[in-house]
This record gives sequence, structure tokens and C-alpha cells, in this order.
Amino acid sequence: MIITKAITLKGDPGATIQAPAAFTTTLAQLPPQFTTDNLFIPQAIVIVWGTGSNANIINLNIAGPLLGNNSCADDRSIIHDAGKNSVRRFLMQRHMNAEGKMEGLIADATIRIQIDKASLLKLTPLYNFDENDKVTTRRFRKWLAKRYDRPALPDELVLAIQRPVIKAIDKLHLKDNKHRILDGISEILFLPRNNAIPFLIDMLFIRDERSDAPIVNEEDAAQLAGWISDVLRKEGQADLTNWELFSLREIISYWL
Repeated sequence: MIITKAITLKGDPGATIQAPAAFTTTLAQLPPQFTTDNLFIPQAIVIVWGTGSNANIINLNIAGPLLGNNSCADDRSIIHDAGKNSVRRFLMQRHMNAEGKMEGLIADATIRIQIDKASLLKLTPLYNFDENDKVTTRRFRKWLAKRYDRPALPDELVLAIQRPVIKAIDKLHLKDNKHRILDGISEILFLPRNNAIPFLIDMLFIRDERSDAPIVNEEDAAQLAGWISDVLRKEGQADLTNWELFSLREIISYWL
């Protein structure tokens, strides 16, 4: 485990960092944020954590097996964030576990490590998408590229619109029907009609085209829009004046 350090790990060709016989099952052995942020306990061989951390791994194989790998997040707010227009996380798959609780397989870009390219040649890539889901693989490629080309949102819009909505989503009860609606929306876009508080905004809900995403209809979108409108009005800095529900295919048809 590498915490708030910059370190280079080198080995002779063929040297291996092997998976332990038993992975940790207690949060006490992990950084405190795993407890405070309600993160899942990973089966990980190398963990790099903290601002400024940098691990450069050279001539070392990282090998499993990761039996019964507990690599799925089960926090609804994390799954929701990853399934939407997030630059930090990307939802690759989601499913219901044996206990009836939703889990998500998530690509996490909140921490970066540097790995020598030659060490990847001995690894066998795994395809972690549903074979019948071509939409998610396309979105994943766009997500990887978009992380380096994302315009910054002005602070006043973050405070008036984005942050209140995100906080309200985090406070939703696990059984609230709005979770199902949000799981069926891939992106929420908004456009301010004016440049002063209270902002008058138009909002666009983009249907999620993943094969495992819930189907969202106009009634669902109206419920979501009404709830967002109430959230914004309570903050007193923005007012939702108009909303529309589209799929990407419908939008492309309008462009053509």
C-alpha cells in the first residue's frame, strides 16, 4: 500500500508482486477515507492513495488470482455518479446481487499510477462489458477521451445548479423511485437563459441506451423535472423553466 508517497518499484525480469493468500476484510487496514466515504473493501494487490501519490512500477508482474473478487461498488450514489456524465468514474456493468442489492463494476480514474508498458505484454486483457451491449463500449471510449477535453463549469452555476442537485440525489432514500429514473438517464444537460441569479434554465434529459438501463418515459421525466425544480427553488438561485426528454438517436435525427 502506497499512501501519499512517490515511489518507484523495480524488479528483475519475471519478478512478481503476487496476490496474498487472504485479502483484508477490515477497513482498519485501509486509508480512513474507505470508512468516511463508505467505500467497498477491494481485493487489491497494489493500492495507491492520496494527493501527490505516484507509483512507477517497472519490470514487475502483478498477478492474481483474485478469487471471489469484491471489486463491485454497492453504494447507489457512486453507481449513479459513474453511470452519468462523470469524469471520475465510468459504470461498465451493473447487476443485482444475490441479496437483491444493486452492484456496479466501475472504472475509477480518481487515482493514477504509472506502469511500464512492457509489463502489460504478459497480461491477458479481460472484456468487462456485456457482450450484447455495444453502447457502453462506445461510451467508454468517448469517456477516456473526454477526460482530457472537458470545459470548466463557472463557479456560480456549480453553486446554483449542479451542487444542490447532486447533494439532493445523495440524500434520496434507497427505495425512492427517482433512483430508477436516474438510472435510466445517461446525462442531464442544462442551459441558462440569463446571466444573473436566479438563473432561468432549460434542462435536457438524455435517455441511457445501455441494455441494462431502466426505460424512462415522459411521466418519469416529468416527475424528475418537478423534483429538480423543487430542489433548485429551495436554494433560491435557479429556476427550471423548461425540460425535454430525448435519446441520442432522436437528437442526431434533429441535427441531420
